[in-house]
Formats: sequence, C-alpha cells, structure tokens
Amino acid sequence: MGRFLLITYCLAGCSGFAQSSMGGAGAVSGYVYCADSNTPARMATVRVQSVDSLGGDLGTSKENGSGGAVTSTGFDGAFRVEALPPGDYVLLATLRGYLFPLATYTWGDLAVDRDTKNNAVRKRIEEALPRVSVVAGQTASVAIRLERGAEISGTVSFDDGAPAIGADIEVYRTSEATRQWETVEQPMDSLLTQMSTDSRGRYRVPGLPPGKYLVAVRLPQHSGSDSGILGGNLRAGGAGFQGHFEIYFGDTLRQKLAGVVQLSSGQQRADVDIHIPQSKMRTISGTVTAASDGHPIKNTVFGLFYAGDDAPVLQAYGGDSSEFQIPFVLDGQYTLSVSASPEQNHQVEHKYETVKLPLDVDGDVRGIDVALPDAATPK
Repeated sequence: MGRFLLITYCLAGCSGFAQSSMGGAGAVSGYVYCADSNTPARMATVRVQSVDSLGGDLGTSKENGSGGAVTSTGFDGAFRVEALPPGDYVLLATLRGYLFPLATYTWGDLAVDRDTKNNAVRKRIEEALPRVSVVAGQTASVAIRLERGAEISGTVSFDDGAPAIGADIEVYRTSEATRQWETVEQPMDSLLTQMSTDSRGRYRVPGLPPGKYLVAVRLPQHSGSDSGILGGNLRAGGAGFQGHFEIYFGDTLRQKLAGVVQLSSGQQRADVDIHIPQSKMRTISGTVTAASDGHPIKNTVFGLFYAGDDAPVLQAYGGDSSEFQIPFVLDGQYTLSVSASPEQNHQVEHKYETVKLPLDVDGDVRGIDVALPDAATPK
C-alpha cells in the first residue's frame, strides 16, 4: 500500500455535516487573525478534526460517524462549526502566504504506511495544532494566530532567454525523520498542490518556515488532458515516455551541487533564478531486442546514472515500442541501465536480465542496440 498523510482532510461529506444541528452535540467557534498585520484572516480555511480520527479514512471514525468538519472564516475572521459529537478536536487553519502549522515537517515526516504504527506522527500533529474539548450543549472557543511565512521566488528561463512556461517547481528541505532532502508540499485550498511557473516563467513559493531549501525545475511538465480538439481521446506520441529531469538552483542537474537557499523568519528571496541549458542537451536513442532470437522487446525501463558514483540522472520508459529515445542528456560519462517487464507467451512468463552499458555522451548518441539476455532459471 502507498503512503498517506496522517491528518486527513475532511471532504464534501464533512462540510455538509457542519451546517446541521444535532441533539447531544456541541460546537466550536473562533477567530483567526494575521499576526503581522493584526487584522482578521479573511476567507481562511479551518478544519476541525477529532483526535480519535487522525489517521482514519477520510476523517471518519467508527465511534462517532464523522471526524469533524471544514469551513471558512468570514470578513471578520470568525468561524463556527456546529453539530460536533463530544470529544477532543484539533484545528488546522490555513491561508496562502502564512505558515502552514505543520510546515516544520516534510511530507515524509507526516506520512506513514497503512501497516505502520503512526503514534510518532500523530504526536507531532497533536503538538503542532490547537486543541479544544467539545461538550454536549456547549460551545468551545478558540483564537488562532497565523504567522507570515518566508518566501522564495524567481524566474526559470532557457539559455536563449525564452521563459519556461508551466514548468513544475520542486522545493526540498531536510526531513526530521530521514535527514534527507524531501519535497515540500504547498497547502492551497483543500489539498497539497504542485507549484509551476507562469506565462513569464516566474514562480513564487510563499508560506515557508525558516530553514535551508533546495529549489528545482522539473521538466518536461505534465502534458495535461489527452482529450481531442473536439471530442475523442488522443494517444501519446513518440517512442515511449521520455522521462523527467530536474535542474536545481545553481544551474546543475546534480542535487549535491545545488545552491542552498537559507531563509530566516519572514524573509523574501526574489533572486532564486534557474537557467535551462537546452542548447547543450543531447538525445540518446536505439532499440531493445532479445539476445536469444533478436525479437523486439517492449515495455522497457531505462535508468541513466552518472559514472563514478551512480547518482541518478533520469528514468524513462519504452512503452509499446522496442525503440527508445531519451532526450535531456548533457555531455558526460554515464551508465545506461536497461530492463524489461516479463513477457507472456502461451501463458509462460519469460524474464530478462538487466543490462548496464557505459555511455560517453559528446553530442547525440544514436543507433544503440541493446540485447537483453534471458534471466537465469532458478534451481
């Protein structure tokens, strides 16, 4: 099973729950304000979730039938949630540009496998969020203060000066749990979302806590819908999926050489620009066949690694063709790893060994013939 965020967001069912009135239930009312301006946090999103439901499926607990509710503040910064079963609740208030209350943690710090005990993650959430006790027939009151976050902004452009439009921006910070660089997710509205550049290649990442960050642009961006111009669906063109790569601030493809952005509380950094060297990027192409009889092999996976330390460069997929084409490769020395999914032939599964080839790129490299040998039969 995949990983999931322990504090689950109440979806459509929860918002309807907050509008009714139930016997034996209580309520929560409060006020959210912006600490930097001492003004109401207008139209902020407020989630009220029972402590018992943390880590449950869509905020639903078996005991009370609902984990809580989601609502918005008014122009005065006030909110009210009714019809809450008695119990303890945590509150999460969010507003773009202000610190996400759990922003000191990465996604990895707050995500768990469904089969893993979540006590440590749950404790982090309970300590970071305000907590109230709801009593039947009574209204619990709370005031929530939002702190203005730090901000990173800049421009992403190609080396001919053209802006990189709609390019996905990745921000990394060190995980408390793993001490590794992990993706920072940005809370917007009800979900954590991907950031991207605008029509001028500009991007802006607000609401960050103090700390050290890496910033990268991920290309190519998501291609969007596969719908036709006027109805119908279109298939993906080209020889398989070309893969993705990242260029970090400091204009490097290697994370260990990336420029580190140090932010103090509320600081704005507007000079974190990234340049994409598209004129220096090469294409690697060829075909994959079976070493035994030369028949073409489809559904291949390609991994490109730096020679010497085996740091990953990118991963690509061959799709329904035995031909492959991997762009976005700079001149240098690499190792190309090629593997394939098992083939089914008359209900017999046929497996192949992974092949690794040294690759010296100095311009486009074409006509690579990769022959995959049969996998050894286990004794």
